[in-house]
Amino acid sequence: MRNLLFIGVFVLHVFLLQGQDTLTVVQYNLLNYGNYTSYCTTANNNINDKDNYLKTIINYLRPDIFSVNEISKSESIHQHLLDQVLNTNGVTYYRKAEFLSEAYSYLVNMLYYNKDKLAMHSHYIAQSYIRDIDVYKLYYRSDDLPQGDTAFIICVVAHLKASSGSDNENKRKIMAENTMNYLNDLNDEDNYLMMGDFNVYSNNEDAYQQFLFYSNPDLRFNDPVDQYGNWHNNSYY
Repeated sequence: MRNLLFIGVFVLHVFLLQGQDTLTVVQYNLLNYGNYTSYCTTANNNINDKDNYLKTIINYLRPDIFSVNEISKSESIHQHLLDQVLNTNGVTYYRKAEFLSEAYSYLVNMLYYNKDKLAMHSHYIAQSYIRDIDVYKLYYRSDDLPQGDTAFIICVVAHLKASSGSDNENKRKIMAENTMNYLNDLNDEDNYLMMGDFNVYSNNEDAYQQFLFYSNPDLRFNDPVDQYGNWHNNSYY
């Protein structure tokens, strides 16, 4: 039986039946981390400053899964985040996923995990229209692992097209639809987390509807926040 959760929030606790363990999951858009542009410069987007802010967050939350959007495509930057933010202050248990790229965007996704609790099983690209959407399959390091008894967690990390307007809404819809069709074809009976920066303005957007009301009812995600409405520039949310 699939358990599916839709994560547009920063932190989620996932409870596992094996030994009643808990996994802490954090998702973050790092906004041009390690990438400099005319508007994200060394002055307002300094990687060392970001490292210090991130270390404060990581040291407090200690996530077992940390997925990010908008990190540079450079693998040296992926390693930098691992070495300078995660594996610091005596911590040595974080590992990163391998890097795959089909869209060849200058900004990509990445996933880091606690190797004492989890191991990477596989990594795929669900779709590459505009940007790659990554599918990471991890398994829990259960005491029963030698007998083949463990829990799998599939993290789908997406960064949908930004900005308002019908054209951008349609691009988000295509990215979401491509991803859901990929998962449907994958037909994996495990636990799913849909996580990332979705850039949707309301629950009426087709991209959001794709995730929650996909044609295959077994693949419909649950939004744990459950706050439907018009989210853009709305202080209520």
